Amino acid sequence: MRHFLLILLLCIFATPIFAADGASTAARNDSTVQVGITPIGLSLPALSQPLALGFYLNDSLLLGVESGAFTVSLDSSDVTGNISYTNQGMFARWWVGNSFNLLGGYYQREFSGTATANETIISGGQSVQAEATGSVTSKASVVSLGLGNQWQFNFGLVIGCDWAIYNQVLNHAYSSSITTNTGYANTSEAEQALADAEPAYKKLHQFPGLVHFYLGFAF
Repeated sequence: MRHFLLILLLCIFATPIFAADGASTAARNDSTVQVGITPIGLSLPALSQPLALGFYLNDSLLLGVESGAFTVSLDSSDVTGNISYTNQGMFARWWVGNSFNLLGGYYQREFSGTATANETIISGGQSVQAEATGSVTSKASVVSLGLGNQWQFNFGLVIGCDWAIYNQVLNHAYSSSITTNTGYANTSEAEQALADAEPAYKKLHQFPGLVHFYLGFAF
């Protein structure tokens, strides 16, 4: 959280420095390639700290690709496990002014790993703690739309922030398979316990993004 606040303050106080009319536009006009990273932000894609490679078509349009990944440990009352998350896609950034820009992207995002579903069920008139462990995979094609500011020094340094990002899932594929079953009457009940998590994964893919900070270099 401390690093998050420091970068936020940097963007806020740096704005007057970069806000000179046309300064960032002129710097973009002299650049061909941009490389960078999103080190922090309020969303799962930001947690993957994606690396980006972009190419300037002109001083107001950048086309690029990005990729990131991380592993999260789930530890709640009903689900535990280790899940890997990958985020890969292409994007376009269109500058309306010196720094303000609109972002559009198409991404393939995936959760995969092993999870254990825990719940209390009634078996033989008694409460029984049931567990179903298995592999889960959640794949989604996602369209993202966002808005933000990005400033560029004439020597190449780029800093910015995408303030808000809307994510829309175009399609979602979910699968799970049981490896161990404890407490459930049969395998189908255990499989259903993992299958019930599908809506939650889809919501995670569609969760909006906020304050994605960006650091990069253009040349």
